[in-house]
Amino acid sequence: MEESRKRLSSESHAVLGHLDPQRFTSQIPMAVNGRRRNSTASAIGGAGLSELINRSMAKNKPEVPKRSYTDSRKSLMVDRKSLRSSQRTSLLPNHGLSSANTTNTNNKDPRPLRDKNFQIAIQQEIYDYLHSQKFDVQTNHPISLKSLRQPTQKDFVYIFRWLYQRMDPGYKFSKSIEHEVYAILRAIQYPYLETINKSQISAVGGSSWPKFLGMLHWLVNINKRLDSYLQKVDLSLISQNTQDLTVLQQPIGTIDEQEDKQEKYELIVERLFIDYIVQSYKSFLRLDDDYDQYMKELELGFEKFAQVIRSDIANIGMQNSDLSVKYQDLVGKGQEVKVAKDKFNALRSDLTKFQNYVNAMQHKSREWPKKLEKMEIERENKAMQLKTTENQISEFRDLIKGNNIEIAEVDRLNAERERLTRSLDAVSTDTDQAVSLLKAQKMETESAYKTLLDVGKQYESAVESLVVARLNVGHQVNTDNRKISLPDAFYSPGYEPSQPDLDSDVPPEMDVRGRIKPKLLELNEEVKGRAQKLQQENASFEAHLENLKQEIGEKTRYLEGLENELSVAKSQYDEKQQESQSRLLSQRIEIEKMERKLQNVKYSSHQKIAEAEQKVQSTKLKYEELKLAVNRERNVLHGKVIQLIDYVSDFKINVQSAVEDLDCLAIEELNKIKFE
Repeated sequence: MEESRKRLSSESHAVLGHLDPQRFTSQIPMAVNGRRRNSTASAIGGAGLSELINRSMAKNKPEVPKRSYTDSRKSLMVDRKSLRSSQRTSLLPNHGLSSANTTNTNNKDPRPLRDKNFQIAIQQEIYDYLHSQKFDVQTNHPISLKSLRQPTQKDFVYIFRWLYQRMDPGYKFSKSIEHEVYAILRAIQYPYLETINKSQISAVGGSSWPKFLGMLHWLVNINKRLDSYLQKVDLSLISQNTQDLTVLQQPIGTIDEQEDKQEKYELIVERLFIDYIVQSYKSFLRLDDDYDQYMKELELGFEKFAQVIRSDIANIGMQNSDLSVKYQDLVGKGQEVKVAKDKFNALRSDLTKFQNYVNAMQHKSREWPKKLEKMEIERENKAMQLKTTENQISEFRDLIKGNNIEIAEVDRLNAERERLTRSLDAVSTDTDQAVSLLKAQKMETESAYKTLLDVGKQYESAVESLVVARLNVGHQVNTDNRKISLPDAFYSPGYEPSQPDLDSDVPPEMDVRGRIKPKLLELNEEVKGRAQKLQQENASFEAHLENLKQEIGEKTRYLEGLENELSVAKSQYDEKQQESQSRLLSQRIEIEKMERKLQNVKYSSHQKIAEAEQKVQSTKLKYEELKLAVNRERNVLHGKVIQLIDYVSDFKINVQSAVEDLDCLAIEELNKIKFE
């Protein structure tokens, strides 16, 4: 039993000795509470072996750098002018190769790309277009129908680049072909992009070639349409001058047409001058200095333009005379319209007034019944009151007759009563006049009192500002005998300015005319004396300033002489500069010739570099394939290691359970032996 235990332990240690202890120590069962764990799921942190292996594979897996479409060539973001035509621009939008440009289409390609006859037809069409557009001459790469039936990766790359650069001449291919092709097709929204993946782009041909053949046929059709559109644009530009001259001879109807005509005048002049510059520059590049033909064409164009201007002026003069006659007629009609309009406004005003009057009368007519009803009630009340009053008068007469009072006595008493009433009214009137006069005097006194307080405050503030100003200039001023200080009683809330002892409230030292005014006059004389002294100093300063002005005039005349000398020197410098510029121009011509030669050399070197880049790309593809193979081998080895660890773990657990059973059996046998 002991030998079997040692043998099993040695075998398990031999197996575990070949494993990496840093990667798989978490899978060895550990003792917990006197017993061992019997599952491989008891790894550290609760993670299983498969999870650990997956993390290890993820760490060792080579990261594929993600392509950032925002880092794409700036040529896809900006419109470019075509190398074949000045009107052709980049087909890609102004915001780069972004995934937002693509439309997530799930369209299935309806073309029978697997049909041999269809393949032959589109191959012939592609070949005819490439041959007609001098593909082999421009790319220095041969083309034939065989290269379209059994293409190589190099054939596909050349054809695709040539077709796309006809659409977008400024684009430069710089990255791997599978990334470039896929990104371009997504940017130009190829409708059947979901049928193509990047792995197929890296190795075209075989069963996937019909898809790429259909894509090339689609690009050929796009180029054909673009060529036809550009041809139409060129023809329209050629006939633009003639059309503009024809349009300019048409009569003008509105101000907008006049502005459009003015703009066309400017465009014709600019186009004539630009054509002359372009033709002259082309002749200059051909080393031909004869520009007389282009000058004659320019003069002929300007002569036609001048003839159009003269005819336009004559037409405008005729139109002006016709319009002046129409204007006079319209002025006469306008006076009639003005008179009619005034009459219309007067009638409309009268109508409004009458309408308002009618509305008011209607409103009053609705109120009259109520008013009449009220007046009827009031009349009845007055009649009742009148009857009551007559009854009272009769009662009073009976009473007077009963008391033996005569009517003359009653009239005398009434006259006496009226006289007393008039006397009382006269006394009341005199009393009211006296009260109003007292109120007016009180208001005048209060206003004078307020004015006195305000003047006192203003005088004190003026004295303080005078003292501050004199102290700022270094003069000492004694203000004690110039201040006016009113008594505190003047500022008390209960002070009444109408009191009889008003003069007694003012102290004798506050005599403004007798004591303060002479001091102020003395101060005024002092200020005048200092002002005269300052004026004398100012006169001396002005004399000195005149002397300085004379010196400045002399310096100015001297400076003008120097400026004349400088202008002469500048003219000489300009002559020298013109001579140097003429020499520099001839040197630049030589430099341009050398640059053209250098461009040819660069073009040949770029071709060689492109071939080297293609070799590098093919090498990278092989390298990626080797990486994939290594990853597959690594995955297989990881699987074997997992199986081996599972086997060892199960084996060790079985051995441990057998050893524990054997220990229990030995203990039981030992106990039996002891009891026996």
